[in-house]
Amino acid sequence: MLDIFEYDPSADYRPQGGSLDLHEHSGQYALCEANLWPEFLKYARYDSQEAKTFDKHGSLIIQDRGTSEGEKGTKPQIDRTELRNLLLQSIDPGMVRWGFTLSKVEPNSDNTYDLHFKNGQIEHDYDLVVGADGTWSRVRPLVTLAVPFYSGLCFIEMNIPKPEGSNYDSVNALIGRGTIYAFVASQGMYAQRLSDNSVRVYAMFYSATEDHAWAEQFIECPVEQARSKIIEQFQGWAPMLLGVLRATEGPLVPRPLYMFPVDHKWEARPGVTLIGDAGHVMTPAAGEGVDMAMWDGAELAKAIVTGIKEGNLYEKVQASELELFERAEDSARGTERNLRTFVSSDDVRENFKDIMREQEQAVGRSLWAEPQI
Repeated sequence: MLDIFEYDPSADYRPQGGSLDLHEHSGQYALCEANLWPEFLKYARYDSQEAKTFDKHGSLIIQDRGTSEGEKGTKPQIDRTELRNLLLQSIDPGMVRWGFTLSKVEPNSDNTYDLHFKNGQIEHDYDLVVGADGTWSRVRPLVTLAVPFYSGLCFIEMNIPKPEGSNYDSVNALIGRGTIYAFVASQGMYAQRLSDNSVRVYAMFYSATEDHAWAEQFIECPVEQARSKIIEQFQGWAPMLLGVLRATEGPLVPRPLYMFPVDHKWEARPGVTLIGDAGHVMTPAAGEGVDMAMWDGAELAKAIVTGIKEGNLYEKVQASELELFERAEDSARGTERNLRTFVSSDDVRENFKDIMREQEQAVGRSLWAEPQI
């Protein structure tokens, strides 16, 4: 028997965030293993792979034009909500128990586990509990006392819900169908086109010493006053970049980002394991979070199936954990390097040269923008 306990009351309770690109070796691999690749292609957006990076003055530094018309690149985009729905539609609806917020997991003397939920319900006698419950996992304390620490990076999420009409011409021209980034030391912004033509915008701030409490000022005052405070932080930036921030509407959502040490591991415990952010939360500086979670899930699923067939479930799960530790550390080191790049100096070209060298080797072409005269 397989049960999935989900915090949200329903599948459409809330938006799941912006778009993401699925990497061949991880997210795409997981979809193929689940025989979902043909279905994924119905939602994949190959025309959204263009990405441009600017300095604060609006000078274009890096440009990945994505694919030409009729071509398909290696990292198609999909909205998080569409990806979640795709996965949900692939399983028996009865497997998902909506509106269950886990409080704690209690072990029993026979190596099974009881799940205690905030609604007062207790579900008994599970042989295997998979903690896929995110940064503040309630399953994690069974295998480690480690908790994530604040990375110093905080995003403020904003939206342009309907960028239609002449007032949005400059914003639409700047963002196109893809994504733009702009950075200086410890500060930045990015804007991303979604499948419904809306734009998700993030203001990014880094502080090595402060906690994230300062971000609360942006939700403790009226929305437009909060937006003005954000824009004040970008004084001296190019008008075209400020125009993106000014075009946003609706509430601002602070998103402080947490992480584990890059070599984070836990002690194996029969009947309990972790995947995704519950096991190795990291910042989005390398865009690996969802990909890693899907990869974790694919490998764990294979381990469970094999373990049940061979009668050695716990051994197979433990072996899967060892593989998870290795790939998570590799990803976390790359993420940490990118985070250091973001906070190092105002020279975007110098900051990104090592990262770009690797990216250019992967795509087989230069990604540096032509010098502007």
